[in-house]
Amino acid sequence: MPTETFENLSEEKKLKIIEAAKKEFSRVQFEDTSIKNIVKEAGIARGSFYQYFNSKRDLLEYIIYENKQRLEKFIKKTLKDTNGDIFDAYIKMFDYILNEIFNEENKELYKRIIESLKVEEENFLLPQLDKKEINGPFKNEEIVNLINKDLLNIEKQEDLDRIIKVLFLITRSGIILALKNNDTKKAKSEYIKMIDYIKYGALKRKREEIK
Repeated sequence: MPTETFENLSEEKKLKIIEAAKKEFSRVQFEDTSIKNIVKEAGIARGSFYQYFNSKRDLLEYIIYENKQRLEKFIKKTLKDTNGDIFDAYIKMFDYILNEIFNEENKELYKRIIESLKVEEENFLLPQLDKKEINGPFKNEEIVNLINKDLLNIEKQEDLDRIIKVLFLITRSGIILALKNNDTKKAKSEYIKMIDYIKYGALKRKREEIK
């Protein structure tokens, strides 16, 4: 994460450094990127870079963290706008992430980040998220509190936790499908089907009839 020195820079200078970093991180895979190119593009001395960040990985993690913060802000607004409907929120989050990844301005950056993470279904987590988080942004207590539990057939917090985990894994798989096939339309169609299975169930009989 950035140092206090970086945080004290003007917004214009911070943006210039971040944009220079994004340009370099979009150019080649992470291990081949160069701090020399970043400082040259940003118009700062190499020594100044180390006053702001410990390493180029530190800078990349900051960019990912900033994306995560924007995603969480989007989710909070979505939950408020949808009366806490977690399914609607996840669908809108899915669209948001795909738009971010496949946006022409960001496409190469995400491509390089994902290449560096060696995307495989068993270990890939959304680029905006901390790799240790199985619930993604929905582990944030403020976000969880915005979920309307009255809309769900749950009895305790553990039930909600399970729903969140399943939805996150489905979302992760949907993002991977879109990336592998470079096809957001097909990925969205499959994603909606999976959401519907969770939301409405796969059996024709009602839950009361099964008991």
